[in-house]
Amino acid sequence: MRERIITGALALLFISLVFVNYNFYVVSFLFSLIALQAYNEWLCISRTNQYIRYLLLLISTLFMYITIIYYDYSSFIKNIVSLSFIIWFTITTSLIFNLKINEFFIKKVNAVLGFYLIFAAWFLLISFNQYSSTNILNEGLINNADTTPFYILLLIIIISSADISAYFIGQYFGKHKLSENISPNKTIEGFIASIVIPVLIVFLLFIIYEINIMLRDIIYIIIISLFATIGDLFISKYKRIYNTKDTGSILPGHGGILDRLDSYLPVIAIFQFWLFL
Repeated sequence: MRERIITGALALLFISLVFVNYNFYVVSFLFSLIALQAYNEWLCISRTNQYIRYLLLLISTLFMYITIIYYDYSSFIKNIVSLSFIIWFTITTSLIFNLKINEFFIKKVNAVLGFYLIFAAWFLLISFNQYSSTNILNEGLINNADTTPFYILLLIIIISSADISAYFIGQYFGKHKLSENISPNKTIEGFIASIVIPVLIVFLLFIIYEINIMLRDIIYIIIISLFATIGDLFISKYKRIYNTKDTGSILPGHGGILDRLDSYLPVIAIFQFWLFL
């Protein structure tokens, strides 16, 4: 527990330092390193040949460099969001009804699946505010300011509150297993808390900073919190298929980077659709 708290506190401090003076290229570089490590862990779990793994990481690095320096954000965002919805709907259906779709793709097209899930999320994350028809944070708190870092922080607040509430409520009050075959420690009580508490936190933040919140916004927060659990369950399923406990050991008390990113992978597309499309 102490290691988890220390790692979490250092992560929050690091995030705060990064966003005090937001710079697109600095933040994109940071997220690129995180995405590369997550993909490296994905490939290590599936025991991908070392030389193939290095080649895939090199290709990924070149892809991210070209994307950041040369691409037109608005050209691809809608297509990537749409494809992400299809893939995560398929993953969710397979998890709920215990189908073999996830196992098939994990074993047959492992490297391609991991590349898309991780780097699509990365792409949409660095694309925040690049294709926007709505801008709810321009009211109240940060009128006429660059809202991009605040949207990123809003995403982190929602996912972190969902993860933390699920963990603590599940540990101290959980009695009914959510999906014992995939993740034995998850409970229905923790799952409910992971939806209710983020809604309450964001609702209070919006009230405090005089930002209008609509029923649509609450529904999206609920959906995001729900899919945070889906992402967690899917990575747990992935690790279980390859008999692995953690995706890595880079974060003491937490495991690997992918262990911390699992909840973000499906929800970034939903977040992008909610606020910017």
